[in-house]
Amino acid sequence: MTIAFILLAAVDFQNKIDSLNLWIKNDPRADLVLQLNDLFLQAGQIDSAIALLTKFEPVVQPGERSEITFHLAENYLYRGRFLLARDKYLETVGRYARSSVANDALERLYLLETCCKDTILLLRLVRCLARRSNGDLALARDSLKNLLGTAAADHAYYYLGQFAEELGEPAEALAAFSELDRNFPDHNFHHVPLWEAELCVKLGEKKKAREILENLLVRDPASIYAGQAREMLKKIGL
Repeated sequence: MTIAFILLAAVDFQNKIDSLNLWIKNDPRADLVLQLNDLFLQAGQIDSAIALLTKFEPVVQPGERSEITFHLAENYLYRGRFLLARDKYLETVGRYARSSVANDALERLYLLETCCKDTILLLRLVRCLARRSNGDLALARDSLKNLLGTAAADHAYYYLGQFAEELGEPAEALAAFSELDRNFPDHNFHHVPLWEAELCVKLGEKKKAREILENLLVRDPASIYAGQAREMLKKIGL
């Protein structure tokens, strides 16, 4: 019974891949390409995912291309092809500086820069990110906890906060970001205060959220994050 269920699930999964492949041939939209990319990653077919995005990067509409370029960089990262990943992240930042993925690309460049001297440690971090991409978020989070005593602890706290938030655990997410701030006060994860404020609002701590946002405005009033902070302050009120 169990074997039959597994076989049926595998057939259904492959049918989804085949169906998307046919659909994309007639309608090469970025959202469909990225859906198929996700299926390849979940199936552990990273080389197929790389080939897919390489093929469609020049084909999709120019306004959709930043997402394809960024996720191609992600695929290279998961595959351990760090130089190619770096080039694609740089391309994302350079060509699509105003896109929603530009900040994500900068964070990945920071990861590659700070961990490049310890390839084993970098690979451990990348495996955690790959598990998240494969849909195994809980396992990815547990693996990150093993990195808290390493030279990559700042990255581990940062991604722990993200993973906990995605798992619907705002208190745990806020705790991870607070540890990041406490242990690494000069970290370069500039989006963290915005996440902390959002988490405080979810936890009913609006005054604390306002304090975090106001501190951000004092520290860096001209940054892109300051603009987002002002918008959040308007919504919070008080």
